Amino acid sequence: MNAMNQVTIMGRLTATPELHFTRASGLPVCTFYLAVDRPYRKVVVAGAAEQEKETDFFRIVAWRSVAEFVCKYFDKGDQMLLSGALRNSKYQVEGEEKPRIQTEIVVKEIFFTGSKPKSDEMAQDQPVKSLSGVDLAEFEELCANEDVPF
Repeated sequence: MNAMNQVTIMGRLTATPELHFTRASGLPVCTFYLAVDRPYRKVVVAGAAEQEKETDFFRIVAWRSVAEFVCKYFDKGDQMLLSGALRNSKYQVEGEEKPRIQTEIVVKEIFFTGSKPKSDEMAQDQPVKSLSGVDLAEFEELCANEDVPF
């Protein structure tokens, strides 16, 4: 009998990911949490329902080149779509009899889906930059010059 273990979720990073390396083999690994909103209907007294949301937090583990990619291109608050598999890990806490079980998602693929929300104050304080780091206001000023041949 074949089994299927596949998870696809979209959410926002709760913190900036950090790259670590395993002691034994030096493999890159990155562990982070993804906040995912889950809508539900809350029933109000008069029988009417209104839409509410709760947020679930998922522990995510990325290995090798996926871990390096996440740490290079994603920051706290960034939105991502990921696909992976569920994995349960057992660990023992000193002083407790029973081992604890931790469920995490081991990433296979990650995709950009949008940018983090920015407050109006941040947008006003910082000049808009392109991916190359060029100030777009300077570029627009250059383009407005009639002597430029484009």
